[in-house]
Amino acid sequence: MLKNYLLVGFRNLLKHKLFSLINIMGLAIGMAASILILKYIFYESSYENKNINSDNAYRLVVERYQNGIKQFESARSYPAFYRLVLDNIPEIENCARVYPEDCMFRYDGKKLSGQSVLWADNSFLKIFNVQLLKRNSNSPLGNTFTTVISEAASKRLFGNEDPLGKIIVLNEGIRFIVNGVFKDYQVNSHIKFDFILSMNTLGVLENEELINTQYYNWLYNYVTLKNNTLYKETEKRINKLIESRFGYLKDDNSKIICTLQPIKAIHLKSNLSEEISPNSDIQIIYYLSIITAIILFMAWINYINLSTARALERGSEVGIRKVVGADKNQIITQFIIESLLIDFIALISAVLISSVLSSLIKNYSTMNNLYLNYSEFGFWFFLLFAFLMCGVAAGLYPAIILSSFKPNLTIKGKFRNTKGGLFIRRFLVVFQFTSAIVLITCTLIVYKQIEYVKSQKLGFSTSQVLIVNTPRSLINNPDRVRLFEYYKEQLLKNSNIKSVSAADNIPGKEIVNHLENYTKYGGQQQSVSYSACNIDRDYFNLLKIKFIAGRSFLQEYPSDSNAVIINNEAKMLLGFESEENVIGKRIINLSNNSIYNVIGIVDNYHQEDLKKKIEPIIYFKGHNYQFGYFVFKISTNNLNNTINEINNKWDEVYPDDPFDYFFLDVFFDAQYNADRQFGQIVLIFSLIAIIIALLGLFGLSFLTAIQKTKEIGIRKTLGASVINIVYTLSKEFLAIVLIAIIVSLPFVFYIMDNWLNTFTVRIKLNVWLFLIPSFVIVVVAMLTISIQIIKVAKANPIDSLRYE
Repeated sequence: MLKNYLLVGFRNLLKHKLFSLINIMGLAIGMAASILILKYIFYESSYENKNINSDNAYRLVVERYQNGIKQFESARSYPAFYRLVLDNIPEIENCARVYPEDCMFRYDGKKLSGQSVLWADNSFLKIFNVQLLKRNSNSPLGNTFTTVISEAASKRLFGNEDPLGKIIVLNEGIRFIVNGVFKDYQVNSHIKFDFILSMNTLGVLENEELINTQYYNWLYNYVTLKNNTLYKETEKRINKLIESRFGYLKDDNSKIICTLQPIKAIHLKSNLSEEISPNSDIQIIYYLSIITAIILFMAWINYINLSTARALERGSEVGIRKVVGADKNQIITQFIIESLLIDFIALISAVLISSVLSSLIKNYSTMNNLYLNYSEFGFWFFLLFAFLMCGVAAGLYPAIILSSFKPNLTIKGKFRNTKGGLFIRRFLVVFQFTSAIVLITCTLIVYKQIEYVKSQKLGFSTSQVLIVNTPRSLINNPDRVRLFEYYKEQLLKNSNIKSVSAADNIPGKEIVNHLENYTKYGGQQQSVSYSACNIDRDYFNLLKIKFIAGRSFLQEYPSDSNAVIINNEAKMLLGFESEENVIGKRIINLSNNSIYNVIGIVDNYHQEDLKKKIEPIIYFKGHNYQFGYFVFKISTNNLNNTINEINNKWDEVYPDDPFDYFFLDVFFDAQYNADRQFGQIVLIFSLIAIIIALLGLFGLSFLTAIQKTKEIGIRKTLGASVINIVYTLSKEFLAIVLIAIIVSLPFVFYIMDNWLNTFTVRIKLNVWLFLIPSFVIVVVAMLTISIQIIKVAKANPIDSLRYE
């Protein structure tokens, strides 16, 4: 019996080739898009899954309040938490302090810069399930000046040598012994590293107080809880300990609230300041899930619409089957088998299409994990099960309709297009085009917003600004200031190098150094957290950051070592009323009574992207902090020669450090990559949705034209023109598209208005942003409909009247 069902199914596919192609391609394209998005969603949702401790592992995050006002909410926490929780809360199994850094390593003449490094306690290996392939001891990070490295790092530094026991040199010359090699850590984790250095070494290099302080939240704390421990109860105990042990908080009228954040929630649900690495956004997953459902539903709508319309043409076949004894279940089974056959062919086609589309999408988005891994049984089982069930569901509707008609009516063909059936098909087509219009309009609005943001004045110049990572080999070396001045002096002899400066931070990068308890001298304590930046004297002039009042730091003024410059936002929050009254005034750090003279006020500028608010910044002079960046203003004339000159002088002054550079405009603009690429993702799948909708519309217009062939012949015989016939037959479809446009408007407005509100500056949702995509959809839909209708309308009316 199954063989007979399949044979009949194949015969129907081959008999109606165009109809079968439209049906299969619509399903295949929808399935292919769904495979890609589901693959991405599965990957993004799998962060930390390979860590066997992930269900019991947490990050300690903090909120700090002063005078009842929130100062910050940070992913970083206080080093003192480490001993606090280990010594007092038995439910905590392990705790590890972690501090990330990009470092340079040397070994036997090799130099590797920009390496992902973690300073961490030995317990980090247990918490994150780091799998050691080789080790010298059971506690490889227990001693000072020890490290464990990844397989990849071992190959980069040592090639085929055994790294155990070897000495590698960090930055300015600190020697570490390799105590272990670990398996390359999972890609889908919020934390990346190739080298892990012992945390107690940092205590020796700086001081023990630094890695145990309760005054600064400069590192990350992770814990694992014992099984069956309620983490909310543990949170309460931690906060009671903080309240009793952090005595200075009461004196400052401050409060710290600690929260245990599940590490599985970090990648998609955490958007704190000072994140250890950029995270994704659960909202993107929600949007993509909705898009997947829409596209898949559109593909099934096409199938149901076309199958139902085509099934009506098979009324005589169904009637004869019922006359010769076929019961309702047999007819339903026949249609379901045919549906599954089409669904299976579409699924095979979808896998092939998705393989091609994955390469295209990787080039235009961050969705770079779309390769189809055939060994992922769970993913494919879920996919196959879902499509099989949907194939059955898609075949049921036309099967039940046809099997319910009486044999005498089906044989005579007196059952076509009931009002209920027409309404359902029209409703489904409206849904298709509503979805397509929503997607394409959202794409246009995202594009316009990104372009609008890029056109905004940032308050500084990114043009012709070259950034170089500062030399790591000179950390803590007093010669670094002298060498920088010499390097700067030599380069300024080149007419294509207009200015040289340095800073510990640059626009486009989050300022992670924050100051509390600063206020104007003689004023009251303020509940404000200020960002702190260390800069060289030419920094503002180079970036064309305007002074509202006062001046920049000057080399000939030694007193500037106790001076600060503030931005306009900091001026207002410090309590100064006007620019003229600020210059020469003093501000004080109430924590240690350090006093600074205000010598200048710069205009506000956007340190980060325009989703972030302007932050109050206090600028300090000089190299007391290890500069992170050298900044160059260069001419575009002979650009390559200029960069080579900077590189050559670098090799002369800093022979132990590699030359790493990038351009500020590219770096700053990269902050919008996520939004830009999200828009590109939506565009790609919007086009797919439109193709599916048009395939369905073409199929329905094709069937309508065939069903009304006799009507068309009669109209032409009575003198109707081709244009009149096209208008008569297409106005129903045009009405459907216009209804879809009206229905789509409130959805687009609601979705995009919420998205635009995440920016500090945004475009207005004017009517043209809605009309242009709608007009394009109408034109394309009418062309699609007209192709088939014109073909039939131009046919010889004699042939039309012979129909049936």
